[in-house]
Amino acid sequence: MTFLNATLLAGAAAGGIPVAIHLLQRRQRKVVRWGAMQLLSQRSPKRNRTLQLDHLLLLVLRTAIPVVLALCMAKPLISGLPSGDDSSPASLVVLFDDSGSMGDGSAGSPLGQIKAAGTALLKALPRGSEISVIPLTDPDAPLVERTTDAGLAAQRILQRTSQASAARINESLDAAATLLTRSHHAKRRLALLSDFQASNWPAALEDARLHTVQRIHAQQVTPRISIFQAPPATTPNTAVESLDFSRLPIGPDQKLRFTATIRNYGEKPRNNVQVQWVIDGKKLSSAGMDIPPKQGVQTAVETTFNAPGPHSVQVSADPDSLPFDDTLTAIVTVHPPIPVLLVNGRASLEALQGETDFLEIALQSKNSPLQSGSSFFQTAVVEPGALGAKSLAQTRTVVLAGVRTLNTQQVRELEAFVKAGGGLIFLPGQQTETVWTNNVLHNNGSGLLPAPLSAFSAEKTGQRRASPSVSKPYPKHPVTEAFQPSESAFDGLNIKAWFAIRPVPRNAGIDAGPAAGNLLSLDSGDVLLLERKYGAGTVIQSAIPFNADWSNLPTRPAFVPLVQRMVSFCAIGSNPDPNTEAGRPLTFQLAPRYGGQSLSVTTPEGKSNRVHLQLVGDKAVGEFTQTRIPGIYQIALPDGETQPYAVNPTREESALDPLEGAAIAAFAKACGAEVSTSADGLVSSARDTGQGREIWRPLVWATLLLMLAELLLSQRFSLPRKAAR
Repeated sequence: MTFLNATLLAGAAAGGIPVAIHLLQRRQRKVVRWGAMQLLSQRSPKRNRTLQLDHLLLLVLRTAIPVVLALCMAKPLISGLPSGDDSSPASLVVLFDDSGSMGDGSAGSPLGQIKAAGTALLKALPRGSEISVIPLTDPDAPLVERTTDAGLAAQRILQRTSQASAARINESLDAAATLLTRSHHAKRRLALLSDFQASNWPAALEDARLHTVQRIHAQQVTPRISIFQAPPATTPNTAVESLDFSRLPIGPDQKLRFTATIRNYGEKPRNNVQVQWVIDGKKLSSAGMDIPPKQGVQTAVETTFNAPGPHSVQVSADPDSLPFDDTLTAIVTVHPPIPVLLVNGRASLEALQGETDFLEIALQSKNSPLQSGSSFFQTAVVEPGALGAKSLAQTRTVVLAGVRTLNTQQVRELEAFVKAGGGLIFLPGQQTETVWTNNVLHNNGSGLLPAPLSAFSAEKTGQRRASPSVSKPYPKHPVTEAFQPSESAFDGLNIKAWFAIRPVPRNAGIDAGPAAGNLLSLDSGDVLLLERKYGAGTVIQSAIPFNADWSNLPTRPAFVPLVQRMVSFCAIGSNPDPNTEAGRPLTFQLAPRYGGQSLSVTTPEGKSNRVHLQLVGDKAVGEFTQTRIPGIYQIALPDGETQPYAVNPTREESALDPLEGAAIAAFAKACGAEVSTSADGLVSSARDTGQGREIWRPLVWATLLLMLAELLLSQRFSLPRKAAR
């Protein structure tokens, strides 16, 4: 025997109340002896025994009433006995696939078939059944959490449209398992309605799915599981698969190239597919494209933006049966000129002999792969002694070029500058004090630099070694993305001396941010450029100075774009990408001065939400998770600055290939379920008389009989007493 509401068994403790009252009354009696007592005792000993039996019988009845009532409310179930009545109510949890691949909801679409099957299942439920409906795209927000109104549940299913998100199978099964444990009926059912799109059932998560299924079967009352597979959409799908552009900042009137990939997922070619570009709401261009089957074709456009601030770029293709993936939108922020502070550790009156001479030329260049038209950087050169809070307040990126040492106050101010979101580029030099740099700037991983310096120079040691080369392929990173197509930008680079640097993990209690990453590595095993987050800012550490003493890098064609991209990335590298996918949270990592405040998030529907920013380490961190609806989300910071975020539908749903039949059959076998492809089949497979018979109804009658007996006996036993009086 099991109990469906076992917690209510605690009510049986109320049966002790009559016993306690009886015992207390016995203790409160006071014996008073008087002359006629002996005569009364001799006169009615038999009647005294009768009264004691009467009291005992009433005590048993009054104790049994709350105990039997508690058993009734706990809904006992005798396992192994068939209920013998299919009309008894059931607890049903429906997992409803509303992902992007389900189509527009028309009768022939997968969504339309699932709606028909789901409503048919609800109509077939016995009266009084308990219903829960969970959408697979958002299991944390059930369409119906628990109701006995089958009409309401059917209405919610019929009103649901396909969402621009992928189906979250594992999370939905977990949510269903939780709801089933809270069900109130002996007959429990779980119905999974899906098109079984292959991308939603990754093999890497199979063990987790099967574990959840086992957890469902291990419940006190095992539910019956039914599966409905809707045929996948037969209409070929064409999608705007991606929209690529440089994430580095640009200034007004600077060209930016956008490349879109249009993919044909169908088995037949698509001809003259119209692709349209829209910039800030204005149509820029439109062209027809022929796309072979199962292939993607790229189209590109270059444009400039006149004013600083955020701008929108949208690319769209001809609409088809799955409109959610026919458009992609991106937000591009145009920045004002970036102020750069160059700290020159070795000034020289001779041309190109100082530590920052080549850097100045590179940052003032108007002709590079990154820039065109006018310089995007405002440079200021100072000696190490001039570095301080005042100069740091006027810049976005600091370059320490061959600096020997800094005083304690300067180091603290520089650390605060980077933690608040500033950028730092560290370039060593001949005069660099290695011990001080490692002890203060690296500081066992808790300082600014991600790695200590280990000096090496073939000229100084007299050892002859071949110049190391830059390892290929280059890492995928905003700084190096411009050099990846040919991967020949650093061919011919001759490095005569360098500091051996290798990333070292930071102390666990000091920084919770990501570990250091290699931008460029040498075939010697050392790192040429190393990047890491520090607070809300970014640090790039180099193994060589950017002058002509240790290498010929300043004379190579890649030098100017490399310097500009490094400075640009450090200036805004800590800013979150304003472009993401639907269903993924918007994460905000701001300067620590915003800690304890809140920002406003306005959704595409116009709803306003508040996000509290908590101070975590050296960052003010917040997260907004309600991004299921694609579109533009407006973020208002506490200081009044606004930033739009583009939330695009996931492309996981674009490929309509279903899961292999063998994999579906294996999952169904693990569930102990049959796979139905029609509404009638689903209703038939879900029909079950249940395992076990509930006996709460007889206990209700038993409770009523006990109460009636207690009432009658109380009156009956009191009559002789009244007559005796």
